Amino acid sequence: MMCHICRWTGAFKRDLFHGPSVPSCQQYEQKDTERIAMGKRSIGISWLRPKMLLYEEADPDDTAFGTISLRDLGKGPDAAITA
Repeated sequence: MMCHICRWTGAFKRDLFHGPSVPSCQQYEQKDTERIAMGKRSIGISWLRPKMLLYEEADPDDTAFGTISLRDLGKGPDAAITA
């Protein structure tokens, strides 16, 4: 699972996604509570979702994929399959 604002990631917990409600990010709620305690305005609530890309979203791991593929191609593979 990942928070769509603070980018916290954790293991997927299927039971949190049953029913119409969406689980909120506990780390983000903690930050919001701390801000309110300091007299600052609330920054709102962030929601957790399964870690998957939706249409037109940037991939947070795109640089890692490029780095790994360049390293692998530098080793002289027998074949490279691209999709």
